[in-house]
Amino acid sequence: MLVSLYMIAYNEEKCLDEILGDILAQSYPHADTEIVVTDNGSTDRTYEILCGFKEKYINEYRDIKILKNDCNTIPVGLNICIKNTTGDVVVRVDAHASIAPDFIEESVACLEGTHTGVREYACGGVRPTYTTGNDGMSAMLLSVEESRFGASAANYRGSLSRTYVDTVFHAAYRREVIEKVGLYDERLLRTEDNNYNWRIRQAGYKICFEPRIKSKQQIRSSLSKMLRQKNANGYWIGYTLGITPECISLFQLVPMMFVLGSVLCAVLCAFGLSVFGALMWGAYTLCSLVFSIKAVVDAPRVHVHHLLMPLVFLLMHASYGFGTIRGICVMLSEKIRKKGESKK
Repeated sequence: MLVSLYMIAYNEEKCLDEILGDILAQSYPHADTEIVVTDNGSTDRTYEILCGFKEKYINEYRDIKILKNDCNTIPVGLNICIKNTTGDVVVRVDAHASIAPDFIEESVACLEGTHTGVREYACGGVRPTYTTGNDGMSAMLLSVEESRFGASAANYRGSLSRTYVDTVFHAAYRREVIEKVGLYDERLLRTEDNNYNWRIRQAGYKICFEPRIKSKQQIRSSLSKMLRQKNANGYWIGYTLGITPECISLFQLVPMMFVLGSVLCAVLCAFGLSVFGALMWGAYTLCSLVFSIKAVVDAPRVHVHHLLMPLVFLLMHASYGFGTIRGICVMLSEKIRKKGESKK
């Protein structure tokens, strides 16, 4: 079975050695593997590194295609990849990640029903996060990302049970799924996966979560970068509500509800109704402390920086929530503008 492994890369010169090394280490036959990578307008040595990889290993694989995306957006880059795949199975990986040596092998095994006897059409596996930093701040940020109170509400993050889910990370699809569902929605710059997996379910397919399929995603290297990422993620959640709200999960709107609830409580406090603010902030503080303590207990490395976790939780939730509100406002203003233009 021919497998097409595809990936987009943007200024990933520091990460490419790891993911390309993981691809080389795959147990699945290289002769039955096609690699398709699109450079998303990198300004560093990403494209040069990719071309060097192709030149060195082209004879080891069915094919290696290094492409360019002049538009520079994620969904456009992904669509360029998909259009250039020829495999029976199409697998997406992230350049900012790591995959286990049997990642492709287990993805194909899940689709073929090797372990269960049940043939699947779309699948993916666990996705814990990791950091390359050895300092206390990196250890604390990793604990935040891995916490259920932080960013790990999705069950594919670390579940150990095989089941069917709404979305997965590093998904593998049979060719017929791609042909039926089509390409990524190029209007959605951060929620393309939410939308695509929703369309897969709408087309009548199930998405299988198989814990034998293992990969990891590298987290942002600093607090400022993490907060910018959360704000952008929140923005596209809000914007997507005006395009395909069905693909947005309730838990993705919780940070926005928290921000709006905080504003409402502040207004009520101004009118002497401080009890609501006390209840809300008391509950939030308790949850933040409980999850911070649990994160410290579970952390492989504990540093004094872990004392900052309650504050980082707050900043992250606020950044994401304000991003969602901003996305909704932009989406609504665009709809109003287009409606006005259509009447002219």
